Amino acid sequence: MHPSDCKIADDGWLVTPVVERVWNTEGHDPARLQDVCRRAGDETASDPSPQIGDLIRLIKLDMHAGLTGSVQSLCEQAEQEISRCRGTALSRLSAVLAEARDWLNGQDRDRQRLFNRLGKAQRNRDVTQTRALVARVEKLLKRGTPASQAEQDILASARRMMATPAPVPTPRPPTPSLTVNVQPQPQPEHQSPADRSRQKQRAEREDLTKAKEIIVRLRSKRLSDKERLDLLTRLVSLEETVGHRFSVRERHDVQRWKRRFPSLRGSAAGTAVADSDAPAAAAMTE
Repeated sequence: MHPSDCKIADDGWLVTPVVERVWNTEGHDPARLQDVCRRAGDETASDPSPQIGDLIRLIKLDMHAGLTGSVQSLCEQAEQEISRCRGTALSRLSAVLAEARDWLNGQDRDRQRLFNRLGKAQRNRDVTQTRALVARVEKLLKRGTPASQAEQDILASARRMMATPAPVPTPRPPTPSLTVNVQPQPQPEHQSPADRSRQKQRAEREDLTKAKEIIVRLRSKRLSDKERLDLLTRLVSLEETVGHRFSVRERHDVQRWKRRFPSLRGSAAGTAVADSDAPAAAAMTE
């Protein structure tokens, strides 16, 4: 209904289109006219005014955007409008106000947790975590209410900590290496053939485990030439006793690594393994 649609009757009553429609059908009776005016007021109040509808939409949009400061300001405006609402407009505005208050309480709790985490990271001198949390706090303050004095103090301390260079640690002197001479365990004077066989198998298993560990390390691409040569020298020594238990791929890799270092090419054990595995090695590419 637009104000231009209303008119003033001869006896001073404000006649809306609804009142005029009922008046024309029921006659011009003052008592009846008062009842019609009351019913017309209820009818027009049952639908929210455009201003209330816009206010509700703005509150919901700003909640979705995370604008706590704007939502709080709109809620204060909505609380002033409640006394002027009736019917559907009142129920809708009350519902969105309750929803907005719950949302603002949740935002306050999240904000408090964020500043607590920032203060803890600053106290622990965790520069990486502090920098990430400061960025989140600055983004929050742009969309929300201004920082309190306590929040300003936490943020200022965090910024000072990030601006202070970390102390350079004093290098420790190298620890001298200790050479421990391990005395061989005395062997019993008399061992049965079964004991000697078990002892040999156990030693062979240990050597095979060491060799396979070295092979795994040699397959890494992050080794320097010196590290690779040291490991390969140890592997050649183990190859003499357990090389016959290497897989085809392991034998091929060992020969390929040896070719990179001329000082290892002439080992007798390496030549013997290469000759025995020549058909399998020829079938594999480096």
